[in-house]
Amino acid sequence: MAQISIDFELENKGPKPYKSSKKHDISMYLEGTFYSLSLRAIKQNSQSAIHQLDTHILQTHLLEPILGITNVRTNSRIGYIHGVNSMEQIKATVDCGDHAVGFGLFPIETKELMAIADSNAVMPPKSTYIYPKLRSGITIYEF
Repeated sequence: MAQISIDFELENKGPKPYKSSKKHDISMYLEGTFYSLSLRAIKQNSQSAIHQLDTHILQTHLLEPILGITNVRTNSRIGYIHGVNSMEQIKATVDCGDHAVGFGLFPIETKELMAIADSNAVMPPKSTYIYPKLRSGITIYEF
């Protein structure tokens, strides 16, 4: 918690599932308590659209430097849960001992996806979950 508080402002949300309600508000469940994590203003980087994504913020400020998870695609220490009751599922997974900590992110908005596409960049791993699922794997947007 001390390491996390260097880059993030922490707010105790109690034992009931807490779901992020806005961009840059990351939910964390650890040892029976939910927390809200907000990146400190002095740590924010507005260089590119990718730097603004919560998935990038979580990876570069917590997963990699604190938990040592450098490759979220292949690391066996990380799992993914999605859906309407995701925070309840994260709580259950942590409480039963399958994982030590869980995180929840506010969904990526279409305008963020478009900004990254416009900059010829690629979305970070595990940041492209879309619900409801599209019927086609091809999405076209006119600019």
